[in-house]
Amino acid sequence: MPSFRRVLVSVADAYRSRRAQIEESAGRMAAALQRSSLLGPAEGSLDAIIADQAVQGLARSFDSIHGGFGDAPKFPQPMNLSFLLRYQWRKGLDTAAAAYWEPSRRDSTSGGRALEMVTHTLRQMARGGMYDQLGGGFHRYSVDDHWLVPHFEKMLYDNAQLARLYVEAWQVTGDAEFRRVAEETLDYVAREMTDPSGAFYSAQDADSEGEEGKFFVWELRELEQLLGADAWPVAKYYGVMARGNFEGKNILHVERSLEEAAAKAEMTPDAMAEALARSKPVLFAAREQRIKPARDDKALAEWNGMMLRTFAYAAGALDRADYRQIAERNADFLLRAMVASGGSVGDRPQQNEVASGGSVGDRPQHGASGGSVGDRPQQNGDRPQHGAPGGSVGDRPQQNGDRPQHGDAAPITDHRSPITAPPVSTAPGRRRR
Repeated sequence: MPSFRRVLVSVADAYRSRRAQIEESAGRMAAALQRSSLLGPAEGSLDAIIADQAVQGLARSFDSIHGGFGDAPKFPQPMNLSFLLRYQWRKGLDTAAAAYWEPSRRDSTSGGRALEMVTHTLRQMARGGMYDQLGGGFHRYSVDDHWLVPHFEKMLYDNAQLARLYVEAWQVTGDAEFRRVAEETLDYVAREMTDPSGAFYSAQDADSEGEEGKFFVWELRELEQLLGADAWPVAKYYGVMARGNFEGKNILHVERSLEEAAAKAEMTPDAMAEALARSKPVLFAAREQRIKPARDDKALAEWNGMMLRTFAYAAGALDRADYRQIAERNADFLLRAMVASGGSVGDRPQQNEVASGGSVGDRPQHGASGGSVGDRPQQNGDRPQHGAPGGSVGDRPQQNGDRPQHGDAAPITDHRSPITAPPVSTAPGRRRR
């Protein structure tokens, strides 16, 4: 791959010596984009049929086996999933939870199909290598169609949208797996992506020591050395093999249910759950000793706002006071360091806390009174150790993770959102707390 300097020199040379050719090519490209645009002008007013047609269009590209839409590479597409969840709400949220737990009550209309597309996709993503099974948080996208091999970069805005989506899915269905994934993702952001000033960092790189994914992958012998007798059930649950599933090593993923993995390991589901609960913090601690991927530790105002909103939403829905504190600290940082005296965001310095001439998304300069962001490497000791993995793993409900009781979730103050922490009825076979 050519260096960026070489790319710039080539661009400058082409601009000077082949200007007419470049302009002609740019014109053809612009015309092609205009022809293929899906946002052309149309007469008429918006009505419910447009939403129906959108759901039908998504259903045509839905992968009913692996979840998601289209073929590889697969991106999470949280906005489409959020739309589908809200569409289901508009079609009658009072029946959504019952239909979720009782397949016989699901209907074949667009409304019934919408919830199925959301929950199946969220479950498949959370069980694949797309999701960090040890530390929480989602990688950028999957290079295959079944969420196993990701591009290992983690983006703040992806995790902001997905964490909120999993909270909302838990609110609608009461499925403890969705709550667990939401909390693990937010705990990852609190632990790895939060500056002492309250700002959120932008991204975590895909590679370390020059190899993509090296920080995240495992060999079977490593599990055997670290876990002893627990290595066998853990390997069965996370799909770890001697030959590996990614360049000779293993991306942890959940390829079968807890009960199925227990049967493979010739043990009871309870024994399997206990082995996983013991092993997860051991593996996480061992991984923490590796060289971590670099972090893009600039603070972007708009991405910070997205994650702030998610922490605030989750604080109310999940009754997590620590999430509210994180949201408040981030809001204080944004108001102090990213908002100019006239009220605009990042358009000029505010008491020397924003770099001169900064625009939306610029980071505060080094030495700002609110704490510098982006200009120094952060050591492990600098971060609060928030949400270190532990406890139950897999499909079984964790503490406070069972079906939410009527009125458990706090009302959402953003009245523009149609997801309003609805009460759900107790499903057959599930207990009410």
